Amino acid sequence: MKDILMISFIHTPSDYSPAGNPNGFQVESDNSALVYFNIEILEAVSSSTVGNYDIYASPDYSVGSHINLSKILSNLVSKEVDNSNVFSKGISKSIFGYKLNITEMGVTTGSTTLEPLSSTITGATTYYTWNGEFDRLSFHSYNQNKHVLNDTVKSNFLTLKPNSYVNDFSTEQLYFINSNQDEVYAVIKTFDSSNALLNTYNEEITDLDDYKMFRIQVSPKKLIDSLEVSFTGVTYYTVHLKDESGNILTEVKRYDYKETECNLEVMNVLWVNSLGGLDCYQFIQPQESMAVARASIKRNPFKMEAGTYTDFSNGIFNSTEEIYDSKSQLSVKAYTRVINDKEVGWLCEMVNSKQLYVELTTGTLIPITLKNDSYQFQRTKYQQGQLNQMNFEFTFPEDIIPSLSSGNISYILNTKFWNERRSGWFSSHTCPTGWYAVPIEYVVEPHTYFSYLSLDDANALADDDVAGHGPVYGDHHGTCSIGVGNEEQTATARKNDCGDGFVGSEVTMVVSPDTFYRETLAEANAAALEYLELNKQEYANDNGECLTGVGNEEQTQDFIRDDCDISTTPCGSAVTYIVPADTYWALTLGEANDLALADIAANGQEYANTHGTCSTSLATITITATIRIETTSGSPDKIYVTAHASANVNANARVSWWLVDDTGTYYHIPNIIIPDGTDESSEYYYGEVEEGTGDLFDVVITAVRPLISECVSYTW
Repeated sequence: MKDILMISFIHTPSDYSPAGNPNGFQVESDNSALVYFNIEILEAVSSSTVGNYDIYASPDYSVGSHINLSKILSNLVSKEVDNSNVFSKGISKSIFGYKLNITEMGVTTGSTTLEPLSSTITGATTYYTWNGEFDRLSFHSYNQNKHVLNDTVKSNFLTLKPNSYVNDFSTEQLYFINSNQDEVYAVIKTFDSSNALLNTYNEEITDLDDYKMFRIQVSPKKLIDSLEVSFTGVTYYTVHLKDESGNILTEVKRYDYKETECNLEVMNVLWVNSLGGLDCYQFIQPQESMAVARASIKRNPFKMEAGTYTDFSNGIFNSTEEIYDSKSQLSVKAYTRVINDKEVGWLCEMVNSKQLYVELTTGTLIPITLKNDSYQFQRTKYQQGQLNQMNFEFTFPEDIIPSLSSGNISYILNTKFWNERRSGWFSSHTCPTGWYAVPIEYVVEPHTYFSYLSLDDANALADDDVAGHGPVYGDHHGTCSIGVGNEEQTATARKNDCGDGFVGSEVTMVVSPDTFYRETLAEANAAALEYLELNKQEYANDNGECLTGVGNEEQTQDFIRDDCDISTTPCGSAVTYIVPADTYWALTLGEANDLALADIAANGQEYANTHGTCSTSLATITITATIRIETTSGSPDKIYVTAHASANVNANARVSWWLVDDTGTYYHIPNIIIPDGTDESSEYYYGEVEEGTGDLFDVVITAVRPLISECVSYTW
């Protein structure tokens, strides 16, 4: 009994109690004027009000009353599911801490109104409730120390799962609640077939001050990823928690480790169990079926087509029914392995669970629904020699069908991709002056990391290992050797971070002799030059000056788009590439203009191809071309081409033209320019072809772009 002034707590829940079971408070008052108690529920940390209730005294219990907060508290907790690779994770949504404010309300002597009979009392105890619901028999003898870490007895994890068999595809999580432990460590021990201890792994559980509930990942695939646990030669492993002194705080969970059977398809189903943890069972031989719900309307097949009323158009009979909505739902029937009586009893936890999930190859969880609405406890002794095996059927949410998704995403786990050999070269960073570091190779051997997604994903894990551990390996295992120092090396760069109107000065960066040491002088000098190349610009920006500059004059040049499809829209439009004035700055006008012209040369044609259009011929000017084949016995044929204009097309018309051989293969030639009007262009030498094949080539003019006109037609 806890006395607080005039109020007595006759009964309270345990400090830690599952929300789905009775969380009853019975209070009494020694004040005969009592009518009711006002109960205010406060969140433990913020003291914010989450509920306010009046509980009245009754004729048969005039000095007190009681309230069960179970339904109220159940709305304040929800199952927080986390399937990330992080070994330990604090859980906040599944557990809730609260306190109570209690006020006696009544009518005092000489008064006719209800009023507080005493000051509001805030309970000294913080109560915690979590998303669990024990069966009535278990809760009748509930002892929180069996489920919450404490200094008295070893507690259990929040699961009823018996010791089980796992493989590389399994998922296993353990949940626990911590009440007062300042330091907690997870201990994983691996053993071989003779029960000899192979390795022990200790991992501290962090954030104990911030969370009361925690999840740890204990499946082989997660332990490999998060703690680099080796399963070479492992027959089974155990998991438990200990404090800073090594005292064991929990039960010891055992997992028998086996390789997955070849070609056996498996699927992991996870569910929220009655204790508030997350359990998983690996089913085998999943078999899919799909139900499709369609909604449709009837249609009149007769329609007007080209002035005729008909039910037939474009070689197709018109439909009499139109489906306007379609929803598909995947169902999967899967089987257990041969199971024992303990596993049969435990699987009823899945049948009763309100939250089930199936795990994808990516680790993502998809909510599913169990279709079985009854469950038979099949005991082995009554199976008459038959194997004790059960089947269940699950449905996926509408329109989620992993087997039809892209990216090798599936809930069927039967393929494991192992990494290839990956390596990198690393050097010590602690060599003394005059010595150089001799690189050493850090290797991740094949079959070290695996992925359920792809070989590339497995190799990426190995590459992360190389990147993360290679430098440390180089420092610890790399060697140093007496070297040769570099000669003085210099490099010049211009400061390039000045604003408009200014030009950066040139700055010379120097690497002094004997800065880099290598096996040979050439290698030392190369290291110095590489350092200069990487750092000279930053050095120039830090040490250079900004000088008053001269901006370029506007520079322009016309280009013809030359990447049009010659079979459909061969004519490329003209595009003017402009470098505005004062785009580039230099110490002289000539230098600034040269920078602008260099910009045009580098980017003009690409700009035309990006911004120009392609079209058929619009104008009537005809362009022809002459091909001349020069043959010499014993030598390759030489091809020359000349373009001609049939009418004035303005000066410097640009022609887009191609060579085509007898197979129809086109060979693009750079633009040829007709200098003026009807003049012909200079003869253009294309190049050599195999002797005797020159007459197999012809020339095709695809487009002409005068300086001022639209696309013109072409003949050849």
